[in-house]
Formats: sequence, C-alpha cells, structure tokens
Amino acid sequence: MPSRRVIPKTIRELEAPLGFSNPFTLGIRGRYLFATETLCGDWDGNLLLLAQDFAPLEKVSAAVASHGAIAAWRHNDGDGPYKIGFKTNFNLCRSLTKIGRRVDLKGEGSQACKVLYGNACFFLKDGGDLAKGVAASKPVFNFVIANMPRLRVIGCLGEASFAGVMGWLDLSASWRSQIDTRKPVRHKNLLIFALAHPGQLGVNNRLPNATNEQRMAAIEADWRAVGRALRAN
Repeated sequence: MPSRRVIPKTIRELEAPLGFSNPFTLGIRGRYLFATETLCGDWDGNLLLLAQDFAPLEKVSAAVASHGAIAAWRHNDGDGPYKIGFKTNFNLCRSLTKIGRRVDLKGEGSQACKVLYGNACFFLKDGGDLAKGVAASKPVFNFVIANMPRLRVIGCLGEASFAGVMGWLDLSASWRSQIDTRKPVRHKNLLIFALAHPGQLGVNNRLPNATNEQRMAAIEADWRAVGRALRAN
C-alpha cells in the first residue's frame, strides 16, 4: 500500500507572489498536494513529472463553486469540471504507458504507478509572471524531493518547469540543448530530463519547423531515453 504524505502547514499557508494564489486558500482540503495526483500520485515512485502549472485561479475558483473543493482538485479525465488539460493528460498517459508505467486517463492505480505528477508552479495564476510563480514554489519542490525516497528521475514537461528546477538546484542548462541531445542533467542521485509539454503547443515547440509526425517521433524518442534511465536506476 503506497504511503501518504501529510501536507505541512508551511505549504498550506505558503504566501503566494503577486498575481498568484495558494490553492489551499480556496478551501481545498485532503491529501493531495497537486490536483494532478489523481492521475499519477505515487510518492513512493522513482519518477517525478513537473508540468508548468495547473489551471488558472479563475477556472479553479469556478470549479470549486460548481463542483465543490474535492471534485475541483483533480485532473481532467473528460468527466469533470474542467474544459482544459484533457489532451495534455491523454498524451501524457500514452507516453507513460510506452515506458511501462500502468496509468490511464481515469486515474485507476494512480497511487501505485511509480510516478508523481505535479507542477513547477504550485500556485494558481491570476495574471502573474509565471517565472516568479515557479521561483516562489521552491519550498514545495524541496518538500516533494525530501518525501520521495525512491526518486531517481525528474521529467520537466516544458521550458518553464525545466528552468524552475535548474534555478531551485542552482544548476545551469538550457531546455533546448538538453532535449535535443536527450541527455539528462545530473544532480547528486537525480537525473533531470528536459521533455516537451504534452499539450499541443508543447508538441509544436518540440520541433517548430517539422511535421507533426516528426515531432511525435522525436517525443517518443525523448521518452524512451527516460525509460532507459529508469530501468538503469
């Protein structure tokens, strides 16, 4: 049975930078630090995936009002309060399945899939500068890596999350150079991979001047590199 982590008061009350809100100020309660844990929420896993952020404050507030705090704090599986994120989650499930992780869009087995899926920006955006929201999320990142004892690989889904991890760890590497070479950045016992965000804009940005078929082939190769690293560690 996967263990659960208690979210500390320091995170529940973490002050948000200008233009952002801490999601817990909306009345959200329960064991999930990230709403996306309902898709992949295994804190005993060896893979941490970080997208750039969750839904903006306006959409989460509306979801809380219409569906309640528990139903609002979950990923979009096609049958929930959100109209965004479905394609992202669909593509992510497909990539994880190809490297042997048992995940599905409904979140069945989310607590035992060996993957934790979170966001580089813990806060909900309300017009703020994303880079500032990511930078202010460092205490959340520190809590996560301290509470994932089997963590070996971090997959950064997009430039914003990769830049955030580099900044938090005082490292210097570019998302573009790392994703093009498919080489991870090493930090102590961790391997940090630059990956494309699984949404359509992220897919397009993987190879801006290529065909969609070429982009998808490149993304599959990127994930195969992650799979090899996980098997070796």
